[in-house]
Amino acid sequence: MPLDLVTFTATMTNLGKFSSNCHIVVAVSGGPDSMTLCHLLKEWLRNYPDGQITAMIVDHGLRLESKDEAELTQNRLKEFGINSEILTWKEEKPLTRIQERARQARYKLLENWCRQHGVIHLFTGHHFDDQWETVVSRLQKKSDISGLRGILPVSYRPFGRILRPLLAFSKQQILDYATIHAIPYAIDPSNQNPKYQRSYLRQNRLQLEEQDLSPDHIRHLRQEAMVLTETRLQQVVQFVLQAVHIDPLGYFRIDRAAFQHLDQELQIEFLRSLGHCMATTSYPLPRQKALTAIQKIDSNTRTTVGGWYIVPKKNVIIIAREPRAMLAPSLDTTGTIRQDRFIIHQSFPFKTEATVDVPSYISSTLPSRKNFKLRFLSPLLK
Repeated sequence: MPLDLVTFTATMTNLGKFSSNCHIVVAVSGGPDSMTLCHLLKEWLRNYPDGQITAMIVDHGLRLESKDEAELTQNRLKEFGINSEILTWKEEKPLTRIQERARQARYKLLENWCRQHGVIHLFTGHHFDDQWETVVSRLQKKSDISGLRGILPVSYRPFGRILRPLLAFSKQQILDYATIHAIPYAIDPSNQNPKYQRSYLRQNRLQLEEQDLSPDHIRHLRQEAMVLTETRLQQVVQFVLQAVHIDPLGYFRIDRAAFQHLDQELQIEFLRSLGHCMATTSYPLPRQKALTAIQKIDSNTRTTVGGWYIVPKKNVIIIAREPRAMLAPSLDTTGTIRQDRFIIHQSFPFKTEATVDVPSYISSTLPSRKNFKLRFLSPLLK
């Protein structure tokens, strides 16, 4: 299918509903993918008269010209009528795993900005060529079936969700759209550096496609992985509905007999998915750590894993957030108090000592009077 406003709008519909006054943020590098995405989202947003779009440009500071490039991108977005901000990575730059750590820093900056401004929709310009590279890379690393789903259209994070509406479209379709609509863009020279794995895959794509890794084969493989994973996730959802209680204090009580009745693969899938719900991790728990947690539960041993306490009891399993893995409570620009994916409703100052019959591994995760006073008391009373 061609890339135009009609097909893009259909893709956006599949990503879920948006409020009439939605505020969307777009991660913009200045390249053709993100600039085209900005253009499409601005047109799509005409259906939401009270909606707002903000472009976020990250200056990694890895090249001398990066500041000038960020400002050039900002000026180009201004010509589109799109407001933007430049976020700068100010930490000491790594000497190894540069792209990986730059990516981590970029998402940290973007997600922190969204959290501080009460934004729950962050868009990125990933497309099908990125999808092909991801699945091929994971095949080479012998990924499990869930990993072969590749890049997901929607990923959930503590602040909200990351959306990727261009995944069905190729790089060439994006370039064609940019040409038709005279969208200016820049080319990042690091994308052509063969020392990076993605650049290597890009430059050797024709040879790899001859090894039964054609786009059609990758699409078919992804579809099979999606179906198998979805079936497993539906079973996990049924288990959650029947056997998991989410306490208002932010911890989980799991029916132990029901958990032990699951086969091991479903136990693993449940534990791997739990971090997204508790918002202690951005990615699923590694399989080996999930297996270790299951062994601890079977042996009635309390443990910590993936930013959680796991406490097996006679009839239930308690899973609570580990304090050191939790984000500090914060007040966003809408006046909502958030901590991870939780919204805090208690009045101030909150007295943890007033909560009765709460074990220390639960009470230690609750906001202290000191934290609340330091962070919130003054602004809330203004």
